[in-house]
Amino acid sequence: MRLQEEDHPARHNLTTSGNEGVLVDVKTGDEIIEENLSPKPDVIKIDVEGAEFDVLKGLERTLSRGVCRVVYIELHPFALGRFETTTEEIESFLFEKGFSVDSIHQRKVTGPHDDEEQEQIFLKATRESSR
Repeated sequence: MRLQEEDHPARHNLTTSGNEGVLVDVKTGDEIIEENLSPKPDVIKIDVEGAEFDVLKGLERTLSRGVCRVVYIELHPFALGRFETTTEEIESFLFEKGFSVDSIHQRKVTGPHDDEEQEQIFLKATRESSR
């Protein structure tokens, strides 16, 4: 993958296309946990400017095991299209892993070109502890 840097840190992004940016190694959350580089999480917070579903898919085994009780996600619906996914697809994925999903906050923010308002959605996915 390549990290493409922009004029503002919140606008940096990872891409698999093109030759621009810095080449970086990428590991999934499952790989990090299975290699004991991080403990199994009780709570996960995701804010990745549109790549939320990719992060969730990279944690699929971890989320399926029932150890994680809460997932907080800051969604940027305007950015999800770059990753060919939707808010509904993310919610459905979490539901399939045994989570109930609630929208806990929504707000409008200035978009990437500083002249358009964009929506942000804050989700909280919870499940009863299975331990």
